[in-house]
Amino acid sequence: MADWTPSNKEEEKVVDQPWTLYTDGAWGQSGAGAAAVLIAPSGLMLKYAARLEFKATNNIAEYEGLILGLNKAKVSGAKTLLIKIDSQVVAGQVEKEYLAHNPELARYLAVVRGLERRFKGFTLQYIPRAENYEADELAKAAANNTSLPEGTFYQIVGAPATESLPKAFRSILLTECEDWR
Repeated sequence: MADWTPSNKEEEKVVDQPWTLYTDGAWGQSGAGAAAVLIAPSGLMLKYAARLEFKATNNIAEYEGLILGLNKAKVSGAKTLLIKIDSQVVAGQVEKEYLAHNPELARYLAVVRGLERRFKGFTLQYIPRAENYEADELAKAAANNTSLPEGTFYQIVGAPATESLPKAFRSILLTECEDWR
């Protein structure tokens, strides 16, 4: 009977397999956009694009794409992540190779650090733009307000993640520190 009963260790291996996340941001004369392509261990691919309806730079758009992807990965059930991004600035700051001297980028980095704690494992890797083709195309389409590929989840973001997410963190932390007695 023991030979035929599945063990919890086999189930844990499937759950803890890393998900892959490709993120990108784009900025142009017609606006800014962010994108994330999330790939489950099973091979299922989810595509997300967001048009940024606030003043953004290219680095802010890159951070918005990363934050979009981290939120979608957590909601999808990812516990460990391999993140691939084509922004050397964002990758360097998240991996602690560069300091975030710009105050706005420092706030974005703080949001990423807060989201990072929601995962068991988190690895970010800088890749060339050519290897980030799908996320790049989605971000450009969102920035230019052009049509997106079928099956892409689309949203319009009216405020930077640095304004909306910290409030959510505060309310979560307040709930966790309440005395249960």
